[in-house]
Amino acid sequence: MKEREFIKLLLNKIQDLSYKNSEGCNYLCQSIHKGNFPITKLLLEKGINPDEKDNESRTALLIAVEEKKFEIAKYLIEKEVSVNVRDEYGRNPLIYAIQYRQKEILELMLTKGGDIHTKNDNGYNLLAIAVENGNESMVKYLLEKGAQIDLTSGKSDYSRSAIMMAIQSGHIGIIKLLLERGADVSLEGTSKNLAFRFST
Repeated sequence: MKEREFIKLLLNKIQDLSYKNSEGCNYLCQSIHKGNFPITKLLLEKGINPDEKDNESRTALLIAVEEKKFEIAKYLIEKEVSVNVRDEYGRNPLIYAIQYRQKEILELMLTKGGDIHTKNDNGYNLLAIAVENGNESMVKYLLEKGAQIDLTSGKSDYSRSAIMMAIQSGHIGIIKLLLERGADVSLEGTSKNLAFRFST
């Protein structure tokens, strides 16, 4: 008996696909944690809900991106699971892709309905998150895809532009990239901070 047929036989013995463990993780969630792509596919074929959430409000896609299970994440996205669903901290799969440096997954999600202007619960957009993470290649990609370079993000009492965030974080490569792309250094405080950063 082939492995797939054996796994399918075992899954057919499962009566309750809604089962969850103490962490709120269902069979699909558990198969992703273990990186088991064949079982993941069979569970989806069997009708398990990929948008079911665990105790941290993470769906199958959020877990796959966080744990860098590229093949599984790609399959889920191609199956058109939600790419805008959020965890308990207000982070969606696009934000996860930036935080966990999954550029190919981000690219795919943006072709499947992902919103490049999405923000986390602190008001930071994708460009700001990429800058904060010091991910120069991701910053470059987002700018190429139309992210607004001078749009400030963050809560109103601490809203900052991408260039200001790069300056404060000391990401020199990103500062240079943003300047090359025409970032506005006349925004409040930016010129002074820029001069300080390059004089030290």
